[in-house]
Amino acid sequence: MSRYAMEGIAPFWEVLGERPIGFTLVTASAGEPVGFVGLSVAHVSADPPLLSVALDARNAVLDPIDRSGAFAVNFLSTANETIAKAFLKKGGPAAERFRPRQWTTLATGSPVLLDGLGLFDCRVERRVDLGHAQLLIGRVVGSWATGEGAPLVFFRGALSPMNLSTG
Repeated sequence: MSRYAMEGIAPFWEVLGERPIGFTLVTASAGEPVGFVGLSVAHVSADPPLLSVALDARNAVLDPIDRSGAFAVNFLSTANETIAKAFLKKGGPAAERFRPRQWTTLATGSPVLLDGLGLFDCRVERRVDLGHAQLLIGRVVGSWATGEGAPLVFFRGALSPMNLSTG
């Protein structure tokens, strides 16, 4: 059954939930590793290579990003579902999210997940205040892709593997 609503936050989020989104983690470090589920990540330009990340202006990760001037975007595979679930939980110790054998750092010092589908290591180029949200524009200084695995997606409020069968 379909519904139509012109206004309101609830219908807005409901419609966005109908769009499958590749599951990404945005990470940073200014001493301690931090991260959040980044469902609003997009490419801006290939030359120069720029990405955008939107997040709530109250997100605690903004301070470490401001202090370090950097962040990383990690694309998760179905093999990373346990890590994804750890980040979906509110709060919790960073040690539960950032186990040393799964994470490392590259040029910016932001934590990166080497067994995901891929990653971008970025320096903050610009931060745009959008009221309740902040938009970060990051210049890509490093990237890496495995070329293996299936993407983990967020669809209708839940994690879901993406079926990539070509038959």
